[in-house]
Amino acid sequence: MKQFTIKDLEQLSGIKAHTIRIWERRYNIIKPFRTDTNRRRYSGADLRRIINVAILNGSGLKISKIAAMTDDQINSRVAAIMISGDMTASEIESLILAMTALDRKSVAGILDRSAALRGLEATYTDVVFPFMKRVGLMWQTETISPGYEHFVTGIFRNILIKAIETMEPVKATRPRRILLYLPENEMHELPLLLFTYIAAMEGNEVIYLGQMTPLTSVIEISESWNPDIIVTGAATALPPDPVRYLQQLMAALPGTRIVTGGTFVTIPGIKRIKCVTPVRTSGEFRKFLSGLKD
Repeated sequence: MKQFTIKDLEQLSGIKAHTIRIWERRYNIIKPFRTDTNRRRYSGADLRRIINVAILNGSGLKISKIAAMTDDQINSRVAAIMISGDMTASEIESLILAMTALDRKSVAGILDRSAALRGLEATYTDVVFPFMKRVGLMWQTETISPGYEHFVTGIFRNILIKAIETMEPVKATRPRRILLYLPENEMHELPLLLFTYIAAMEGNEVIYLGQMTPLTSVIEISESWNPDIIVTGAATALPPDPVRYLQQLMAALPGTRIVTGGTFVTIPGIKRIKCVTPVRTSGEFRKFLSGLKD
């Protein structure tokens, strides 16, 4: 059985440890058990309950009223909030619950409901990416193992790919050819997949080469396909000399516009490199596409 410390509960629920202790003592919200060394530990059921309580409390329900509810009543109220409300914080907390339970169906359901409320692009920018940032902090502090991050990332990735494959794009007056890829050693592809979705939705032809693509392969495919725009980015693993890297790409493919995201935008003087456009968000990428001249 997975055991959690009160610090783990704080990280996973967003509720301060001090508040959790007050809820525990005053309202009997959860009941820790003791290890052989008399340390307080919490179960998976405790974690699920404290996150659900946090969702209800965040929606305006007083903790005294929540404490009087049964588990079934709490679960029912949380479900109603998730179905009817535009509650980003609650969605993130619910995703954490579903992730720690390894509940694929619930993760997908939360995203489906969010997409129905705000659209797929906003679901990723407002819910998925803040959630992934929080999860990254959790495994860095060893609150959860990286395996949980891989579990939810796989679901998020598959949803985006399915959306790209099944979409009905607008008819562009001047569709561009856009090639997207991540450099060698870079694995975090969700932001670039979202850019792929946006580019395709705008009626452009897209090729997505994916993770850890050698520069020689990018150049080879580009020489054959002749893209108008190349999009790349990095979350953690920039090439050793990123400026030289971009210069090599430009020299091999003169006249091709290059869009960079992620940590590429932090390169000193990136805005002064000819034919390179840094974008920080999906909104900036969409603005770049809409501003292209025929």
